[in-house]
Amino acid sequence: MLFWRLIFIMILLMLTGGVSLAGADGRHPYNVDDLLKTETLGSIGFDPTGRRLVIAKSPPYEDMIDFARIPIAGAQYQNNLYVVTLGEAAPLFKEKSDVGYWSPVFSPDGRRLIIYRQSSETVDVGVYDFTSQKTIWLPSAPYFAALLPTRPVWISNEDFVFAAMPPGRTPVTVTRKREVARRLFSEWEKAWQGELPTAHVLKSSSGGIDQAKDFKPGMLIKVNAGTGRMTRISDGLFAGLQLSPDRHYLVALKTAGILQPDPDYPINGTSLSKNRLQLILIDLKNNNKQTIPCRQCDVFPNRVEWSADGGRLVFFSRKLREPWSQGQFFQYETATGSSGFISHDGLDLAPVSSAGLMAAPDRAAWIGNRLAVFARPILGLDRKSSNRASITEQANADGSLRLGRSDWFLIGPDGNHRNLTASFTSVSYNLLSVIGDAIYVFADGNVWQLGADGSHRNMTAGISQQLSFSELSFKDDVTNISQALNSKITLQASGDDGREVIFLDLKKGSHIKIKSPSETSRLLAVSYESETAVFVKVKDGATALYVVRSDDTTVSGKTPVMTLNRHLENVLPLKVKKITYAYDNGHDREQLSSCMTLPPDWGPDKRYPLVVYEHLGVRGQCGFTISEAFNPHNINLLAARGYIILYANNSPKLIRSEDGNPMGNLSKLVLSAVDAAIDQGYADPDRIGVYGESDGGYPALLLLADTDRFKAAVAGNSATNFTSFYGSKSLTERVIGADDELPPYLATMTMTESASSKISLQGARPWEDPEKYINISPLFFADKITTPVMLLHGDLDISSSDQFHEMFSALFRLRKEAVFVEYWGESHGTASPANIRDRWHQIIAWYDKYLKNDKAGEVSIKARDQE
Repeated sequence: MLFWRLIFIMILLMLTGGVSLAGADGRHPYNVDDLLKTETLGSIGFDPTGRRLVIAKSPPYEDMIDFARIPIAGAQYQNNLYVVTLGEAAPLFKEKSDVGYWSPVFSPDGRRLIIYRQSSETVDVGVYDFTSQKTIWLPSAPYFAALLPTRPVWISNEDFVFAAMPPGRTPVTVTRKREVARRLFSEWEKAWQGELPTAHVLKSSSGGIDQAKDFKPGMLIKVNAGTGRMTRISDGLFAGLQLSPDRHYLVALKTAGILQPDPDYPINGTSLSKNRLQLILIDLKNNNKQTIPCRQCDVFPNRVEWSADGGRLVFFSRKLREPWSQGQFFQYETATGSSGFISHDGLDLAPVSSAGLMAAPDRAAWIGNRLAVFARPILGLDRKSSNRASITEQANADGSLRLGRSDWFLIGPDGNHRNLTASFTSVSYNLLSVIGDAIYVFADGNVWQLGADGSHRNMTAGISQQLSFSELSFKDDVTNISQALNSKITLQASGDDGREVIFLDLKKGSHIKIKSPSETSRLLAVSYESETAVFVKVKDGATALYVVRSDDTTVSGKTPVMTLNRHLENVLPLKVKKITYAYDNGHDREQLSSCMTLPPDWGPDKRYPLVVYEHLGVRGQCGFTISEAFNPHNINLLAARGYIILYANNSPKLIRSEDGNPMGNLSKLVLSAVDAAIDQGYADPDRIGVYGESDGGYPALLLLADTDRFKAAVAGNSATNFTSFYGSKSLTERVIGADDELPPYLATMTMTESASSKISLQGARPWEDPEKYINISPLFFADKITTPVMLLHGDLDISSSDQFHEMFSALFRLRKEAVFVEYWGESHGTASPANIRDRWHQIIAWYDKYLKNDKAGEVSIKARDQE
């Protein structure tokens, strides 16, 4: 045992720093220590006046002490908050290693900031006053979820409303891991004591709506930010809070139980918002009187829109017994109380912005009493008998349903529609603004005003020849919840004078330009009020934030307000190379491009071992960088050790074969990129490996069943048998799924059924067409695998680790070379620094053994096995 421990220590030293790739200037290859020192930027935003900038930033990852929390949007890895005034960033709170903060929203006057605080077991909501420099923490825990917008809403400079959990409860979204352990232990103890039952009951009903009738407990609370006084204004668990433009009404979505999917329709991605949501209209000026415009509706959370005067409301919804494919927009007039569905017969609502598992219609807008929507005309069927809202790219198998180009249409109460953008070559789905009787969209490289009468006006003629719009113009946060649109929008331009940010005032028709610090700088935040932009720039591995005003005459020598990850300045940079090659698609030869990350010592006179980074949706662009936000699965750790990482172009459109198999062309497509890397002198043909995580795990394993050209493979946190994956539940969801916003059975069903999924089987269910499920399941081809395989999984992953147990058992039964490493206490992303280190030592040793013929790798694996 001592012998193996000594060997193991020697191997660790070699793997973390003993490789002779160090540069002449003393810089070293990127390693796990560098990864664990990474600081990460969270949310960044100006107050409404533009006087203050608040930045959320994490400490070095390894300096934190609690790794049970699940990172969520805006609160990655226990952030602290920093305030920038007068060009310097100062912490808002004294840093604590066990507490993380993030900031949902400023008050309208910028004086106050609503703050969330997360500790190991709880999440609190508070409000910070910049004038008094004090924080009031509230006794009720806020409700928030991974899949629903749950931001608080200011209804004045003094008062705000937030959704709260029931008394004594805290949201389990970020405390999920500890909650699983606590509940499991509690229930096991009950069973062992023998006095209380521990039955957990799941129900299904023929009608499918029984559970959707029961609303979840919680509170909607109004808070006076000055005194901390709280007033309960409604009971229930709420999401999607939105204030009308006149501040008279508040919209809130009340959460009920689950709606079972219609057995006659494929599950669409919208089903990931698993609980039924009922829209409640609260009259803030009349004693919080509440109205329910559509009692028998299920409302999609991110598609609620007010008219400019607040007199008309529209939301996308479905009737309780109908699938989302039959959804329609529902309108409600606040003055008269009149309501009803708005027909869009003959149009297919185009889910471009949310393509994937959360497919939904794109954002609509009121122009007078008509609604502007982004949609496709349905061709080949009588308009009145056509599907009203398929909201997918799926067409009928017999070809009777054909879809036209996506454009902006104006629809009215009678269902008739007018195409507003038919004359343009290319049109964006993004709604930039609504002013009067016109909407503003990006089309043919410019911002256009589209009038209700069909008129067009170019708002950016002559500003620049190369314009692109910034998502900062219309996205408030990652939930993309509908919000009041600004009459000022942000554009970016590239020209002879370098890159610029352009603030365009649509009402005045004027614009202001701000210089970017460099060609590679990325825009993070803007303030129209102070004519200021925030950029992030990476140089020599370090990440710097720059605040630039429109009156700054030069930005080249500007001092950053904050610099992160200075330790990466001592890391050898990696090279990036694009390769182009011809691909035979079965009809002709088309030019494709893929991207490679090259080792720091790369030279044209040597061939290197190559690892394909496999992930569905990779379109040939290099994915990871050394200096990006902390990612425990950063594959550049392999590149730094002398491997070429190939991001092969394998978009779902190219992978799908003509017979409908979503993986049908996978092998041919990936190997064409591999052959190009070999033919162009980069890769050693005898040392090719593959790596796949999540949506790359099962494609990586399928590659092994189709070819023996890969000499080593690593697959992690994925599915292997889609017949058992369909409808499966992870350990985490079995324990706390009823209280969490984790996707239930519907998520794994959606993976194969939904036409918007990367691996869609076009609605097929396992009992209807099992062959389709078998064809994409690596388990059923285990006997064809000759490549040594390492499998990695977390037992608390939202994808059940049973999938990899099935795969390993098959490889074990067939006496294949395989290792299965299961990390207990880990979910989809590895969190524990010890497990991150172990994971990468395992991976590196595996590839070194088979791609470098390195016996040390074999010793390392055996040594760990002895432990």
